[in-house]
Amino acid sequence: VDPFSIDTIGDCFTPKQIHLSVGKNASNSMTVSFSASSNESCNQKNDALDVSGRTAAVFIGTDPQLLTRLVFEKENKIISSPKTYSAWSTHGYYESDFIHHVEITELKPSTEYFYYCVLLDNDNANSLTVQLSTFRRLRTATASNVDPSNILSFRTAPNTSKNSSVKFAIMGDMGTSHRAVKTANNIAADRSIDAVLLVGDIAYANQDPSSCTTNHTVWDEWFTKMEFLLKAKPLQTSPGNHENEVDCVSGEVFASYETRFAMPQIKEVERSPSEYPFYEYDYGNAYYSYSYGPAYVISLSSYSSSEANSKQNTWLRKELNSIDRVVTPWVIVVFHAPFYNTFNWHHGESEETVMQDDFEHLFVEFHVSLVFNGHTHAYMRGNNIIFGEHNASGPQYFIVGCGGGTSENGFWSRKPEKWVLFRKYEVYGYGMLHIVNSTHAVWELRNNRDEDFTEDSESMDVSTEGLYRVLDQSILHNSFAV
Repeated sequence: VDPFSIDTIGDCFTPKQIHLSVGKNASNSMTVSFSASSNESCNQKNDALDVSGRTAAVFIGTDPQLLTRLVFEKENKIISSPKTYSAWSTHGYYESDFIHHVEITELKPSTEYFYYCVLLDNDNANSLTVQLSTFRRLRTATASNVDPSNILSFRTAPNTSKNSSVKFAIMGDMGTSHRAVKTANNIAADRSIDAVLLVGDIAYANQDPSSCTTNHTVWDEWFTKMEFLLKAKPLQTSPGNHENEVDCVSGEVFASYETRFAMPQIKEVERSPSEYPFYEYDYGNAYYSYSYGPAYVISLSSYSSSEANSKQNTWLRKELNSIDRVVTPWVIVVFHAPFYNTFNWHHGESEETVMQDDFEHLFVEFHVSLVFNGHTHAYMRGNNIIFGEHNASGPQYFIVGCGGGTSENGFWSRKPEKWVLFRKYEVYGYGMLHIVNSTHAVWELRNNRDEDFTEDSESMDVSTEGLYRVLDQSILHNSFAV
């Protein structure tokens, strides 16, 4: 095996649906995920690869012409890889490609890395590992089979520190429409954005979460359309009601979501057939946490048990109690179904009210800074709230369900609730959170510029520059920075 020519890979492998996610500490780890199948020319030559017998790996380095490190999948004992799933639905039988998750650790903070995805047969993978212990590099500038367009890059997060500054794009309820693609385009155009937080309802492969009507090919469509963004910016997800995809035969839940994504997991997923909206679904991608610069981000599941003796509740209390606010002064919690909802759609549903009863007191007790939700396809910036009352000591709540899903909404009350600072439906875009320092952040709601613009909000600050309109802007204050 010649590590300088990578002939072991052959002409036939085409990585696709490439996407990134951070590890527990975003400053020193990144997971590269992709699916694999033979390309069209190989199929025509009847020379298709058997991807089931191959090992995924990523060449990586800080110089695009000299990738100095090779990392294989399966090195992480929590995230198993490769993964595949099959399912029966009203759309028939579906079997996914093999989906690979390669976790890369020991990275440097605030550093641009270049990477190249490969798939090796197991014999050559073992041989290449031996040779790389000596040569330890891939010269992509002279490698005969390397297409320069397939040399990709990402940037790691800054040091986990109160002195760091980061920018997040935050939205939910995306889908595959032209509006969703426009949102992704606008995020990609802002190169200063560090990571994307998607608070549930990702592809909408399942239009009815209570039945087995999933069209799994919609997932493939979504990843294909969004790859241009997700291969450069890490995507951190939370499960929404449309990520529950019940298998018609087995009753298995969240199979697609657990197979296609690799969040910084606590441990292997635990799930069993159960009923909407509260499933026997714990760990895995259901709920997890990570640090990103000055922020400690906790992603929760609106569709897992949350009562006092549940696994999610027990984990959340322990997690909140462990946060060092000197190091990460901003505590951000994201999940799908909102506690505070000023809109008609999904108002007062059980996944909102039950979880609020179980978790809101923990948010108050441990001084959560910001809470972001989706579910209703609209935008709301709430006040700092404690049990329905404005209180500067409480978390500030946002609804950002405007990523691209069709807006079918209206206000629950003509007069805004006392905890509403800004609200708007018929909006498509994303929120930009710029954490400037330990005490202050800038928040903007960026509406896609070519979407319909309606006068349904109480006030607005409209920008006329660039790819989007800034419909709402605010300076956020972190009262509990140490």
